[in-house]
Amino acid sequence: MVKKILVVFLMSIISIYGYSTGAPKEACPDMKPQHPFDPQSANEFPYNVTVSKTNVNQGGKVLITISGWKVKHFKGFLVQVRDNKDAVGSFSIPPSYGLAQTLDCGSTNSAATHTSSDLKDTVELEWIAPFKYTGKLTLFTTVAKDGEVFWSKQKAIDIQVL
Repeated sequence: MVKKILVVFLMSIISIYGYSTGAPKEACPDMKPQHPFDPQSANEFPYNVTVSKTNVNQGGKVLITISGWKVKHFKGFLVQVRDNKDAVGSFSIPPSYGLAQTLDCGSTNSAATHTSSDLKDTVELEWIAPFKYTGKLTLFTTVAKDGEVFWSKQKAIDIQVL
């Protein structure tokens, strides 16, 4: 009996703290970070998401910035630029930038997520528009204040690929 309780306890710790090094691939479709809690729904999204430009050529680069607004710090994030349903384009993150890493969400490097659960007040990410694509794409973000409080798949900004 004690062994059974210990296993359940350890599994709950893993499910709460298991993604401190970034969102898992399972988060790709709905952008929910796989925390054992529901995303915020009634609260206003308390973070700023900005882009360096909203019109970009194929293969062009856009700087995406997530920063605190009503809530100064956050621990985790997941960012995708999507067509109607799929993550498109790619993120380029230098190895020396310790706050973010890429994640393959259907295609290589098509999402960016955190590398640790350390508090962050600003994150800057470079996104590269897809080649052989023209049209409107939408930037979505998931931001976790902590393991219990997070906003999932927030529509941020439309980006037009020329």
